[in-house]
Amino acid sequence: MPPPAPPLPYARTAEEVNSRAAGIPRAFRRLMLWAPPSPTVGEETKLERPALWVPAVLLPCVVLGISAALTVFFYTDMPDLAASAPWRGPAVMLGGVFPAVVMVVVGYMHLFLPRAPLALRDALVDVGLGCIGVPLWCAGALVACFGSAWVFIAMACLVAILVAGVLAFWVCLDRVYG
Repeated sequence: MPPPAPPLPYARTAEEVNSRAAGIPRAFRRLMLWAPPSPTVGEETKLERPALWVPAVLLPCVVLGISAALTVFFYTDMPDLAASAPWRGPAVMLGGVFPAVVMVVVGYMHLFLPRAPLALRDALVDVGLGCIGVPLWCAGALVACFGSAWVFIAMACLVAILVAGVLAFWVCLDRVYG
C-alpha cells in the first residue's frame, strides 16, 4: 500500500477536503470549502522565522496588557463602584481574553502553518477581532459599569464558548494544514 499523498497547501474541491477531514466537524469542512484558493500564510509572510516570534509572543501580551490597564483604570477611577461587587474588575479583564486567544492562533498560523490559506487567517482576524473581539471588550466595560452578577455570568459563559470555538478551529487548522 503506497503512503498517502502529502497534503495540499489548500483544498481545491470537496473531495480533497473530505479525504483529509477524518476527525474534522462538518461545519469546519464547509468553512474550508468556502475559502477560495488563495495565497498561503507562508507566501504572504516575508519575515524570517525569528522575526515571526516577536509578534506571535507580544501581540497576545499587549491585548491582555490593555485589558489589565483598563481594569486598573476602572479600579482607580471608580473605587466605590469597583468595591460594590468583586466581579466588576474581572468583567473588564474578561473582554480581552477572546482577542488574546485569536492573536495566539494567528501567531501559530504564521509560525507553524505556512500552508494554510491566507483567506482563513484574514477571516479569523476580521471576524475574531473586528466583529467579536472589540464588541466583547466594550461589553465587558459596560457589564462592569452597569451590569449585575447574572450578566457577568452570562458574559463569562459566552467568552468560554467563543474561546472553545476558536480552539476547535485551531485544532482543525492544525490537522489539515499542519
